[in-house]
Amino acid sequence: MRKIFIDSNVQAIAEEYRDEVLKHLHYGPKNILVNPLKKMERFKKYFEDGEVKVPSGKDAKGKPIYAKITNDTSIKYKDYLQMVIDRYPNDLLTLLPSDFTTLNNLLLATLGDDGSLLDKELKVGSKKADSFHNLLISSLMYNEIRTYIYPKFLKKVGVKTCVYCNANFAITDNNGVAYYTVDHWKPKSKYPFLCISFFNLVPCCFSCNRNKGDDDDEFFRLYEDDTNADLNVLHFELPQKNEAEYMLTHNVDVLSVELKESNPLYKDVCKNMDKKLHINAIYQEHKDVVEEAIWRKYAYNDENIKALKASFAGNKLALTDDDVKRFVLGTYYDDEDIHKRPLSRLMKDIQKM
Repeated sequence: MRKIFIDSNVQAIAEEYRDEVLKHLHYGPKNILVNPLKKMERFKKYFEDGEVKVPSGKDAKGKPIYAKITNDTSIKYKDYLQMVIDRYPNDLLTLLPSDFTTLNNLLLATLGDDGSLLDKELKVGSKKADSFHNLLISSLMYNEIRTYIYPKFLKKVGVKTCVYCNANFAITDNNGVAYYTVDHWKPKSKYPFLCISFFNLVPCCFSCNRNKGDDDDEFFRLYEDDTNADLNVLHFELPQKNEAEYMLTHNVDVLSVELKESNPLYKDVCKNMDKKLHINAIYQEHKDVVEEAIWRKYAYNDENIKALKASFAGNKLALTDDDVKRFVLGTYYDDEDIHKRPLSRLMKDIQKM
């Protein structure tokens, strides 16, 4: 799995996304107004007007009883919301991954460094009681933005597959409409202010989204803004003895690949990815793909590739060198293109061994 460096092109896409969100336009068949700023200010006003309550017990029928929130706690929530409101039109939507922790620490400081306040159940006005983080996520209009705005900008980035497993497309069907399954690199329950930040939104498959959970463990991060960082995070390895045994026996069952970190810095990432997403187990079901990658590796040596390219000469296809490599590999050749098609990481890793 490979990161995407936030170059000027990717940054420009993120800024287009920000500008679209900030237009506060109407979307969808119900003509929904997407205006997170207005909703956050309204949410904050409930605290200012003393219309926020917390559970204080249950009545004789077992129904919850609510009491007004203390002034001290109310001030903490107001300060938290005010900081999110202040950052929203400036950099919240395009915040770089390297700045996530810094902003989170500033926001937690407004809560007295008590992260449990994010999970605290609140009764806001006449609304149904919910956790503070869910109420903020709703105010930031995450569901509306990820449905009507985010997909077209993700298409510009060029990601089609699950960035965690690369075994499935991240696009599913929703009543006949293409729908991206989206995860948050930093879990929205602990970082609710990042729920609509472009670089925290991660396209993934339904299975990985379900299994990842909301723990704040070391995990694969799609976007990278450090120019010195190694973009290649994880890869697949096929032990040489397994390949040698296959060449002798042609028994596909001996082909067992394993997920490996591409840099010692990513050891914990690799461990957590496999522990939660069961990637090694998933790829044991793709032995036929490993087998075909081995066939291609031995069938298409340099001379055969030249001959193949020559066979295309003079026809209307006019394939380039990169096109021929893509044809031989059965998927995209360049590392930066592995997010365009499922199993690209596996096929490329096997053929280069």
